[in-house]
Amino acid sequence: MQSRSMWRVFTAIIVVAGAIWLLYAVWRSPHRVDLSTYGAYAIPVVVATTGVCGWIWRSRKQQVGTLNRSEFDRLSDQLAEAVKNQWTRAAGERGLLEPEPIPVIWGQPSVALTGPVSAALESRRFPPLPGVAPVEKEQLRDGQIRDLYRLYGGLGSGRANSRSLSVI
Repeated sequence: MQSRSMWRVFTAIIVVAGAIWLLYAVWRSPHRVDLSTYGAYAIPVVVATTGVCGWIWRSRKQQVGTLNRSEFDRLSDQLAEAVKNQWTRAAGERGLLEPEPIPVIWGQPSVALTGPVSAALESRRFPPLPGVAPVEKEQLRDGQIRDLYRLYGGLGSGRANSRSLSVI
């Protein structure tokens, strides 16, 4: 992108230098008719070159600017909202929002399927997700589907032990 911008600047400089040189050559000419013909040619070239130089200047200023954290967060939130609206609209068009989803609950299975619950609780491989408290053993007993985000987000292992969860 930098080389394209420099190419445009170089071209604009060449055009302006050529126009100035031609003006000098015509000015030194003994025929004054040449000067009016040159003016009819030079004025549009200078105006167009000035416009191109201004456009290059503005595009370079825009490239230099960076997003600050709050502007980046605002744009990320707008994108997330737009995607959510699009998916909700698509789900509605396909009839996926009505009737309401079936409630799903989970609880501890009666048969041991994997290692101990402490393996999932005591792992510190990952910190809990931002805004999610670490999970306690009592929270693994049972719950509903809306509790799963808080449960998985609060485990240091990043996953639940299948002994601790079973869909009922």
